[in-house]
Amino acid sequence: MFIEDIQFVQKGVQSKLTLKNPISKNEADTAIVSKNKKHSISNESISSTIISVSPTTHIDNSKGNDIEMCTNRIFKYGQILDIEVERINNDSLYQFIDNWIGTPYRYGGSTSEGIDCSGFSGMLHKQIFGTMLPRTAKDQYESCIKLDTSELKEGDLVFFNTRGGVSHVGVYLMNGYFVHASTKYGVIISSLAEGYYKQRFIGAGRMGE
Repeated sequence: MFIEDIQFVQKGVQSKLTLKNPISKNEADTAIVSKNKKHSISNESISSTIISVSPTTHIDNSKGNDIEMCTNRIFKYGQILDIEVERINNDSLYQFIDNWIGTPYRYGGSTSEGIDCSGFSGMLHKQIFGTMLPRTAKDQYESCIKLDTSELKEGDLVFFNTRGGVSHVGVYLMNGYFVHASTKYGVIISSLAEGYYKQRFIGAGRMGE
């Protein structure tokens, strides 16, 4: 049995997408991630809803929405962040997140065995943006250019008071979501609109160029 078309409906994109090379049902990409905006998105919740993924899916789109080749990762994070897949153009960033999601929290840690929030933001910035960040969340906050939330762009930093002063940092993605190493769940994607983070939000910043 073959899957010959996909009905993909998302903000601003409502068209029938036809595969150039139909694939069997057992090999199909079916990465639909259920979202609950009241909760963070962890590796456990992602993996439980994703079935065997393939590297790429070639798509003919007769309505010309510029969707010619999308990786499963792009579709997955489009679902998670609730955005059009066309907006995801930094695949290296989301591959990095894929590699680290679910890594446990460890104070002072900086390896796959355990990492803390500032260690994670520092490593992400170094590997993806080529930027060296100070080691602690407080020093990162003091070193960056302060922003209003309306100015946030992918890669900016968001800061929180979780145990007094600037004590937690995450890296902003899009549409109100950020990735960070939480003490309870490890590396996860959360929303600035979640009650816990909304109440503890201190500010946002961007490292100077």
